[in-house]
Amino acid sequence: MGGLRGLARVSKKYDYDAFISYSRDAHGSEEMAKALQEGLQRLAKPWWARRALRVFRDSTHLPAGPDLDADIKKALKASRFFILLATPRSAVSREVGIEVRNWQAIHERAPDAGRTGFLIAWLDGDIGFTSDPPGIDWRPDRTNALPAELRGWLSGRPLAAKLKDLPQGEGELTLRNAEFASLVATLAAPIHGNRVEKDDLVGIDLAEHRKVRRLGRAAITVVVLLGLVATYFVYRSETEGGRADHAESVGLSRQLAKESIDRLMENPAASAQLALASYAASPTPQSKAALMASLDKHRHVVSYVRKPDPLPSANVPASAPPRAKVAVSPDGNTLAYVGPNERQISLWDTRKNRPAGVLRIPRGELHTLDFLPDSRHLLSHNGQALTMWDVSRRTQISTIGHHESYYPIVSVSPDGEYAMAVDGKAATGPRVWHIGTRRQVPVAEPPFALGPEFAFSPDSTQLLAFRRNDDSAPWPLMAYNLQDRSWEETGIDSAFGASVSAASGSRVALVAHGRVQLWDFNRRRLIATTPAPEAPYQNVTISRDGRRVFAADRYQVYAFDGQLKNRSTLTRHISDVLSVGVSSDGAMVASTALDAGVTLTSPALDRRGEITQTLELAAPADTLAVSTDGQWTALAGERHVEVRDAASRVRRVLDTGKRGDRRRREIFVALNQGGERIATLAGSTLRVQDVRTSGIVLRQDVVQGNDYMYGTEGVQFMPGGQDLLVDAENGPVVIGLDSGRVRQQLPISLPGSGFVTSRDRTVVAVLQQAAVHESEIAVYRWSAQEHRLLRDRTITATGLAHRMTLDGHGTRVAVANRDGDLQILPITEGPSAKAGRAGITADLAFSDDGRMVVGYDSYASRLQIWDATTGGDIGIWEELGVPLAIDNPEGGNLLEALPRGTVTFSNGLTAPKRADIAPWRWQDTLCGLGLPEFSERERKQLYGDKNIRPLCD
Repeated sequence: MGGLRGLARVSKKYDYDAFISYSRDAHGSEEMAKALQEGLQRLAKPWWARRALRVFRDSTHLPAGPDLDADIKKALKASRFFILLATPRSAVSREVGIEVRNWQAIHERAPDAGRTGFLIAWLDGDIGFTSDPPGIDWRPDRTNALPAELRGWLSGRPLAAKLKDLPQGEGELTLRNAEFASLVATLAAPIHGNRVEKDDLVGIDLAEHRKVRRLGRAAITVVVLLGLVATYFVYRSETEGGRADHAESVGLSRQLAKESIDRLMENPAASAQLALASYAASPTPQSKAALMASLDKHRHVVSYVRKPDPLPSANVPASAPPRAKVAVSPDGNTLAYVGPNERQISLWDTRKNRPAGVLRIPRGELHTLDFLPDSRHLLSHNGQALTMWDVSRRTQISTIGHHESYYPIVSVSPDGEYAMAVDGKAATGPRVWHIGTRRQVPVAEPPFALGPEFAFSPDSTQLLAFRRNDDSAPWPLMAYNLQDRSWEETGIDSAFGASVSAASGSRVALVAHGRVQLWDFNRRRLIATTPAPEAPYQNVTISRDGRRVFAADRYQVYAFDGQLKNRSTLTRHISDVLSVGVSSDGAMVASTALDAGVTLTSPALDRRGEITQTLELAAPADTLAVSTDGQWTALAGERHVEVRDAASRVRRVLDTGKRGDRRRREIFVALNQGGERIATLAGSTLRVQDVRTSGIVLRQDVVQGNDYMYGTEGVQFMPGGQDLLVDAENGPVVIGLDSGRVRQQLPISLPGSGFVTSRDRTVVAVLQQAAVHESEIAVYRWSAQEHRLLRDRTITATGLAHRMTLDGHGTRVAVANRDGDLQILPITEGPSAKAGRAGITADLAFSDDGRMVVGYDSYASRLQIWDATTGGDIGIWEELGVPLAIDNPEGGNLLEALPRGTVTFSNGLTAPKRADIAPWRWQDTLCGLGLPEFSERERKQLYGDKNIRPLCD
């Protein structure tokens, strides 16, 4: 062993020893990349050094632009080795491909050096090798984890550390794990140089640890002796002081949580700040409830782009018109906004969610603005003239026309040919210009009075406005033909005081008595009308395809579908809404208010998780299952089961094998740990298949039990994947996959009662007996050596048990009885907790960390969460999708927990959705909205002398 002298030193030419490239979308890649970086830096580290190697890992989450980020390019040039974290997602990742191509370009003059310095950390997927000649087998069925850029560039068989079979549980990805340390040493050896072998690195690392321990023991001995003397004197005071501080923090957390809930409806942004502060003070159930409620309120918010100005009414005269305006480019990529008394247009990149520059005017104040259909050009009005800008170049192009107005309103025709300016307060008609020629188009003065609002017709050939009537008779909608220069009636009448708001496609939106009316302009037919609102609607806009309609009342912005139904609240301002801008597809919506605050929202976004997808299943499903690693999801129906890969979205449809059996409609499904095999129990047919090939591994007849407990798993793979637990007629049985024979029959007194398993499948709970007043639950533990379930204990639940679920390691069970009461009972030790009502149709699941119990009611489209320790009600999320129109509470389980604080669920008609249920995920999401921080005065008023860490630190 060469000791530390054998380690290669970093050349002065390089700042980094290695560069790690990985896809952040791949499951587990982020954690593995971080663990690999730490392992390489710590393995064989001299006791006096900060690190053994310097490794670059891009930890940002910003998508790459057209060119690779300058910092990443610089890091690549300054790195001696390139480590690819190989997965199927990295193979198709745009960012990884750019990094590989840049590495190849850097070593273009010396390609052998680039290949020698290219290492592979094989995390997932397949990599096939050839023996003659040695190299990569690039056939699609053999290799799917390497990017195409490496094909033809790699020569020979590259060094690849196989990480894919490595357990990734807590504490597994550290150098204390000998298997992980060995794989790290495989990659570290060539980086350290040829003078050090892999086994020598492990030995050097061990020797350095021993040296540090010897030095540490001497120092610790001295410190301990001194510490023991001091500890006795401070113990009592610190203990009592710590209890007092904890009680004070809990009290403050509850107080802030209550304040957050109280402000939720009138000021969602301040409510979110208070919820974050409450959770920062102490993670009480009340603080979690405040976070959950605040996230629900912000479900459609993309970002708070501009912070509101304080007390706008104190500085703005009552006679002065409000001038905060927003516009969204038709492609949805750019937001333009202007505040009161500002001489610049601020631009915002909606894709990267960050500022994109400003457009400055030489004189005057900007009053209003609107985009042209090409998304590149923008019109603005400064009270004197109409100006066109090139947004991509950030330059002013020309003046379209002169128009003096203290309250101008500007709009562009749907085809982008014309621009119109109207004085919103004067009784004058509109002015129209042809944008291409910059010539004014004459508009004949009508022989009657018109309303103050004008709009272009959907085909851009007419101007639309209502003719005023002095009495209460309906107002007719008039049209001015820009070619014939004549006014005519359209045949559309509306209520007294109506106004035309928007036109798109073949549709026109009107506002009458505060209601929105949607008309088919070509057929002159009324499509829909909104119910009477609490406050009159205004700022109505239609998406180009007509599928979405947007409107605002005094404080809130709403989205409707194309039939003015399914209204959802996008955001709420704390002052009057002045302007709403929408992209052509309706996916991006910006709004501003009297306080000049700008909020960017999206009806297609749901911050609570991936909830907006509505992809229909091939057939209705009764039950859902997830592989232990959370990578694969299966939804099973009467005849078919759909299997989906969470990372690549690959979908496979398999046959359940049920034929002509009408005795039962329930079907049960299970996936093994890696998602390679799927088991289905449909009717009397038990079937195990290979997911990729659809090949039959096992098929036999099993008489199902007449399940007493709803939501039973029915069939489940046991640890190791060589045995199945099946719900048979006389109770659960263990069946060996190798022989298909029954290894064990569980002796229960309630045949067909059903069972549930812990997430690691080592603990099984079976409903042993059920009566009106109490139910007995038998708990079994799996013996891997005997391939049997061993009886552990029996626990008692109150009432007639209806549904139940186990936490990840089988330490607690949540039971809902037929009255809907939810109980959380300890299996090993700890107190029991009585939660609220779960409802008889709600499926149950523990969160992956066991801190939450989740109930999903597909018939009400509702998710409910309880604190697993106290049983406290955290909150409810409504509108998780389309509710089921049927009433069948006896279906299978459609809710499963996933790793890292999420759950997946389905209503049986659409593809699985995902919801975030961990408070730390709620905190991260709210912190990503750009919430304005409290002022020092507000912090002092809310927190007093308590030192609360920054909300989003």
